Amino acid sequence: MNTKILREGQRIDDIVRASGLSRSTVFRYFAGKAVRPAAASSIERAIAVLGSPQKDEGSEPRRREILVSLPPNYTSFKGYAETLEGIFARAREAGAAVWIDSRRSESRPPQGVIIVGKRIADEDEEAAAWKQAGVPCVLVNRILEEEDRSWVAADCREAAALAVSHLVGQGCHRIAAWIDEASRVSRDKLRGYGDALKAASLPSAPELVIAPSTLSLDEAFERLMALPDPPDGWFSPDDEIGMRVMVLAAARGIAVPRDLAIVGMNDIAAASGLGASLSSVRLPFREMGEAAIDALNRLIERPCERSVRILLGHSLSIRASSRRKDSE
Repeated sequence: MNTKILREGQRIDDIVRASGLSRSTVFRYFAGKAVRPAAASSIERAIAVLGSPQKDEGSEPRRREILVSLPPNYTSFKGYAETLEGIFARAREAGAAVWIDSRRSESRPPQGVIIVGKRIADEDEEAAAWKQAGVPCVLVNRILEEEDRSWVAADCREAAALAVSHLVGQGCHRIAAWIDEASRVSRDKLRGYGDALKAASLPSAPELVIAPSTLSLDEAFERLMALPDPPDGWFSPDDEIGMRVMVLAAARGIAVPRDLAIVGMNDIAAASGLGASLSSVRLPFREMGEAAIDALNRLIERPCERSVRILLGHSLSIRASSRRKDSE
């Protein structure tokens, strides 16, 4: 299957018309969700045959066009799919067209840009370029200190602290994490991990935190569980890691949560699915997508406003992977 990226100048509505499929099917495809092979082929043919839409002189005013800029591997994370669903839904309500791309468009600049899921250096460079071009830009799930930058986000630092505090409350004293600081989100989650340990007066244990660039998850798990004093809790920065840790623990005969309590983040559907039952902090990805469109529209319509910032809430779902005490 071809990579799920619209070519420059193409829009979701164009693909819907050319493929003959429903909007929801096209949305699922571009959000990285499963669609029927025949439907995928129709969408890919539509992408291949469509040229850049032409604007007729004297026609109705051009629709507001918004670029969603994502990393090339965006289909690997389900949270991006939920974010895109929110973006598509709100854009449709607002009568706006959405482009999806993993690189900054050099031709036909959009009226606004939403940046999702990129590394710190990449998103900073791209946001600066759009600012210089006079195009308003909103970052998703990023809390930025600069007063002139716009964002919509949940507080990942507080969310991570909530997850780790829950593990502490369940009796965990040595909490492991496989995490780095490659993105602002992972950096904030690592800081939240440290905040919770400090609040609980637990000593910092650098040997319990391993960066993915250093060891694979399997290797990190083996190293950590082989320590003279192995971890009794595991903070996972996303649910897919948490579910993999559950599988690794089962293969090693480690009882979850008795020997190793595990909490993830994002609360994707699979976290509560059959056989998983992973405790997780829910981050409102779809709502972030909706709010990103709202923020961008405000910036477009009110160019004198310096920035728009929207902070959304999070919540902890406690399930079998961490529930050691019946009181929670």
